Amino acid sequence: PAGSTGPFRIPERDSVSQKAQTMLNERERTEYQAVRKGVGWYRLASETVFEMSGKDAVSFLQGMVSNDVHSLKAGEGCYAACLTAVGKMLSDLRVLVLPDRLLILLPKEAKEKILKHLDHYIFMEEVVFKDFAQETEMISLQGPSAKPFLTAFFKQDLPSTPYSHTD
Repeated sequence: PAGSTGPFRIPERDSVSQKAQTMLNERERTEYQAVRKGVGWYRLASETVFEMSGKDAVSFLQGMVSNDVHSLKAGEGCYAACLTAVGKMLSDLRVLVLPDRLLILLPKEAKEKILKHLDHYIFMEEVVFKDFAQETEMISLQGPSAKPFLTAFFKQDLPSTPYSHTD
């Protein structure tokens, strides 16, 4: 029958589904062109963020990840891996240093495991975790006009080094 090939059946398209397919393709083409020639955005639905604060937050995290967190200043950040006591990688993450706290950006599916792992190793350290999952939405701006757009929006120059940020 029409619309079938081998064991797979390809549904026949009526005028409504053809129109929807055409509209979807037009939207995708528009989004692609925005990213290639201007600025486009997308949700980072698979990412989340939590905060670490307290007087021991930096020294505690220093012993839990693969990168040097202790040398970072406010406004800087780094890519790192959260490790077990024997060096097994649990998840990759990004650490952003603010004047009074750290922001940890990581895959959503790893968040609970990482928070439980970190909490397990807190003994006498003063470290507090705050989960922002219900309060935040992460997006990414892409394209050649992304930096000028953000500079104009925030009315300040953006940092140029990887993982750097501003308040």
